[in-house]
Amino acid sequence: VQRKTFKLLGTPTAQAEELDGQRLSLSAEELLDRATRKRAQLEASGELDTLGDQQPKKPPPLDATLLGRKLELHWRYWRETRPGEKGKKKQVFIWIEGTVVQVADGTIKKSARSKEALPAGALRIRWPADKDFDEKETFVWSIINPEDWCKDVHLGWRWAESELPQVAREAQEAPPPPGKRRREG
Repeated sequence: VQRKTFKLLGTPTAQAEELDGQRLSLSAEELLDRATRKRAQLEASGELDTLGDQQPKKPPPLDATLLGRKLELHWRYWRETRPGEKGKKKQVFIWIEGTVVQVADGTIKKSARSKEALPAGALRIRWPADKDFDEKETFVWSIINPEDWCKDVHLGWRWAESELPQVAREAQEAPPPPGKRRREG
């Protein structure tokens, strides 16, 4: 990739000459390799979220169409504080993948002892066992809100990466909204 050169206006300062000497000439392949490595580093540190960028703008309905589908929830964990940090525990958020096994319809109770029914759209999610944290498979009812779709808040939610191809196919097969025509090609 060739850099565009501009005419120099005035006399360069010592700092400008020093910076100009630090410029690297990289081939397109080297530049792409560096960018790919930097992207991977930013994703690993949580500063970049390409999966979040691939999500549809609108959330799916909180109904039976989610049964058997995999979602990621923005889940809060607590960890022991490190030396120099205040408090005993510190909250840490992670995106964790689970499978929807039941959707509340407004008549389902959380347990036999519950007095009130769960609101329609509450999801019972199967969380797989996690050997790293010595956790067994669990089933948890979660009340999630459409307003928290793809947000980095407690119980924010989005499609799991494995669901995105199916979501894209469903979007292609869905009829266009009234008054809109689908572009061909």
